[in-house]
Amino acid sequence: MTSMAASSTTKIAWRLQEFEAQSSSISCLALGKSSGRLLATGGEDCRVNIWAVSKANCIMSLTGHKNPVESIHFNVSEEQVAAGSQSGSIRVWDLEAAKILRTLMGHKANITSLGFHPFGDFLASSSMDTNIKLWDLRRKGYVFRYKDKDTLVISSFVFMSSHLFCSLSSSFLVTWSRDPSSSGSGPPRHSGLQIALDTAVSMSDPSIVVDILNIINPQPSLWKLDVCMVVLPQLDKLLQSKYESYIQTGCTSLKLVMKHFWTLISDTLKATPSVGVDITREERHQKCRVCCEQLKNLSNIVKNKATQVGRHSSTFKELQLLMSPLDDSP
Repeated sequence: MTSMAASSTTKIAWRLQEFEAQSSSISCLALGKSSGRLLATGGEDCRVNIWAVSKANCIMSLTGHKNPVESIHFNVSEEQVAAGSQSGSIRVWDLEAAKILRTLMGHKANITSLGFHPFGDFLASSSMDTNIKLWDLRRKGYVFRYKDKDTLVISSFVFMSSHLFCSLSSSFLVTWSRDPSSSGSGPPRHSGLQIALDTAVSMSDPSIVVDILNIINPQPSLWKLDVCMVVLPQLDKLLQSKYESYIQTGCTSLKLVMKHFWTLISDTLKATPSVGVDITREERHQKCRVCCEQLKNLSNIVKNKATQVGRHSSTFKELQLLMSPLDDSP
């Protein structure tokens, strides 16, 4: 397996290390997000191998699956790792004890994604059997299930308080919600992207906003003017963050808005006022006005960042060029 350093137009990528991680083909891997130093790999040999980044020796090899491992995920503390197999079984290991904590049976096909709740004993899973399941690791069964008509390929889950969000085709799905004051759980339900974003913003945690944006940035069809109105005020903090990943996510979102919405915003603001009362048009005009003002504020940040030397200077210069029409906007 080869690990590569991040590269940009002004940086050269180099090989950090190369080693044989599995006895057969690798199908999945996961990096512990807390330390960034723990790596798990899984593959056709049905094993989950744990590695210390920058070292070529396997720390431990976890067995138990009888079919190829298709998905791996660490919990927040990196004390547990979950792995889903081609047959649909999921196993959760306690890394400190090096033993299986739970074996979860219920899916009937490949596990496509796994996600631990950051503060609780819950694990979310999606499968090629078109089911999303939420498991309570204190028990062996799942708490809730959502079944879709199409095959589910979900890149990640995002837990926020008592809500579980994930992207699903062209919609945003809330698969589970619970009243914090109740010991029980409410039924799974659909919800729009707007609710997901409003919830993320209300929690005043930029990392959650970044998680949501990382899901929707690759899917421009999810974006609407209402989404832009919620996202744009958050980009101020992200573009000026000390965390490079936040800056990158903020730049990606800003590029998306300019490429997909600036023409609409500009044309709407330049259009001749309609005769009579047209509430829909007036509402759209007001949304475009708000977005334009927010974009102008962000343009000033971009111009300042473009003059600075740093890893993202080329990205900010590209954004500055993309946002140049704002200088002539009404």
